[in-house]
Amino acid sequence: MKENERIPADGLILSEAFVDESMITGESRAVNKKTNDLVYGGSLNQNQPFEMKVTTLGKDSFLNQVAELVKKAQAQKLS
Repeated sequence: MKENERIPADGLILSEAFVDESMITGESRAVNKKTNDLVYGGSLNQNQPFEMKVTTLGKDSFLNQVAELVKKAQAQKLS
């Protein structure tokens, strides 16, 4: 991943990085990620290039699962 680039999919860090996960966690500071830490698609690489191994894509991604939970909760409110 390049510096200041959005992470495209969920995966495992293969080298150290600082990642802005505010879209997912609400945390205002970048999180220091070390080897084998999870990263989530939609997060932002902050300060340095890093390598990652993609583990989850599309409908199985963390962000998509959250979106599905929101849809279900909204549907229940309407019923």
